[in-house]
Amino acid sequence: MFSTPFTVTLTVETVTDSTASSPDYSLVSMKMNTRILAGLFLVTLGCCGFGCRSQDAEHLFEQGKNAVEQADYDIAIDRFSEVIRLDPDRVDAYYRRGIVYGNQGQLDQAIADFSEAIRLQPEYVDALVNRGIAYGRKVHLDKAITDFSEVIRLKPDHKKLAVAYSSRGVAYGNRNQQDKAIADFNEAIRIRPDFAKAYYQRATAYVEKGMDEPNASQSYFEKADTDYQRAHQINPVFPADIKKAEEALRP
Repeated sequence: MFSTPFTVTLTVETVTDSTASSPDYSLVSMKMNTRILAGLFLVTLGCCGFGCRSQDAEHLFEQGKNAVEQADYDIAIDRFSEVIRLDPDRVDAYYRRGIVYGNQGQLDQAIADFSEAIRLQPEYVDALVNRGIAYGRKVHLDKAITDFSEVIRLKPDHKKLAVAYSSRGVAYGNRNQQDKAIADFNEAIRIRPDFAKAYYQRATAYVEKGMDEPNASQSYFEKADTDYQRAHQINPVFPADIKKAEEALRP
């Protein structure tokens, strides 16, 4: 069994406007475009139409984001749920709530929210990646591979593309298709030469290949050691060689 786990992590890139046709990956704060309701009569009555609901939803959305930063996940889910009640087409609310569910281990709920975000915005790359990761954690590997392949087809920016290749490689590794896994890790590293996790994942695949092919095991273990060292050089959190990697995997 491939030993590199799937994880779900909150990304900073999200849509800035729930009505957008494609994701905006700029690192600007999210502010929903609100409609200005014309007419003194409506203003006098306290803005009881869409504009008021929109402002309420934006305020609740910001509260949800703040709750995530404070690790108040129940509050975050409550706030994002209220946003969705007020604005059922708010793509980023489904996405953010899905991230919280995923990090809480509630994978079915996470998948449902990512799926709704994708239904509303079919080319929402972040939602596709994270749904694929959630499927991977549930060992629904065919579905995971389908989502990562769709991201690759969409050709997003290089960082997301590298993540899609490396994540699909993990899924192939868990299906014991190490050649396909290594090919995807190679592509991830070609796109992002400083992608430490991809080196670590490729090293794991080389170890699996070495165990499956005893006659060539030394060659694969040497390649694995080289990748472990490179991953460790880029990010010391990763083990520096096979021995340390094995120790890190022990219960």
